[in-house]
Amino acid sequence: MTTRSPSEDSADILRFVVPVGDGQVTAFISTSTCQSHHEWQEGQQTLGHFYQDHRRQFDSIVVRKVRDGARHPVVVMAGDL
Repeated sequence: MTTRSPSEDSADILRFVVPVGDGQVTAFISTSTCQSHHEWQEGQQTLGHFYQDHRRQFDSIVVRKVRDGARHPVVVMAGDL
């Protein structure tokens, strides 16, 4: 299965795809959500780099939300971190 690279649809929102079961789920995360994470370093990284550094965590959040019945696409919120 091939997954696409994350895509920065705007400077503040990142779209990424997570394999879940036999399919893929599109998810979104925002800069403001990432800024709530204790490892965010203001002005020293991009949203895309932060996602890559924390990809496992974000992918796990998406899988959990899907298994809990979340609608697609999934939006990762600050409370999920």
